[in-house]
Amino acid sequence: MSTFVAKAINPKSKKAQSAIFIDDFYAHYQYGVAFRKDGKETKFDDIRMGIDLKGYEVYPLESIQTISSNGASKVGVLPN
Repeated sequence: MSTFVAKAINPKSKKAQSAIFIDDFYAHYQYGVAFRKDGKETKFDDIRMGIDLKGYEVYPLESIQTISSNGASKVGVLPN
């Protein structure tokens, strides 16, 4: 598994936003999903040199509605 950036619904704003999906955040293979507190989009370059979660709110994947590349959305499932 890996850490990556993808679209998901921010549980606080209820809007689609790029987030960091962080593998093993809570335990082995248990993802944390980090959204910027300021509502701005996260870019891959933001995490390329390491992840600083200051300014982010992190939620367990199981509570997040993700958005797949085909536009479908599901709760608690990694986007494809």
